[in-house]
Amino acid sequence: MHRYFISTYSSTPWREPSRPRPDCLTPPKGTCSVAITPASIKPFAPGGNLSHNRAMPYTAVFTPETLTRAAVDAGAGPLVLEFGANWCTWCQGAQPHIRAAFEQAGAGVAHVKVEDGPRRPLGRSFGIKLWPTLVFLKDGVETARLVRPQNQADVAQALGQLAA
Repeated sequence: MHRYFISTYSSTPWREPSRPRPDCLTPPKGTCSVAITPASIKPFAPGGNLSHNRAMPYTAVFTPETLTRAAVDAGAGPLVLEFGANWCTWCQGAQPHIRAAFEQAGAGVAHVKVEDGPRRPLGRSFGIKLWPTLVFLKDGVETARLVRPQNQADVAQALGQLAA
């Protein structure tokens, strides 16, 4: 005889014997411990002008999606979009490498962490499948992409190509 339970990982009741639903894109309710302020939700000026953010070398917290693909494509200058989530262990494990690379080589590159998940249009428009994914853009055109970076050298190399 099987024991069934209702999963709390999604809004749809779902029954499965013996273990919870493996849903990697939706965190369990109540796990987000990051305080999001209005300033952190609006990293860009209205109108999509990305050029004023050049002196923003590293961002520590993923913020809910506020950008549109049109604003990103119309941006001027170098930009790194990092897709992931604050609760993602892969994202947390990659942060020391990303931070060190930005401290070393990314002083003039804007870094925006976009909180990704189901039905998030910006992540879907870039075809994001795994977290963290770093998309390196120059004047709105993708120049490089790193999926789950394993070391600082890979991130620094992509930043170097972007700054050149």
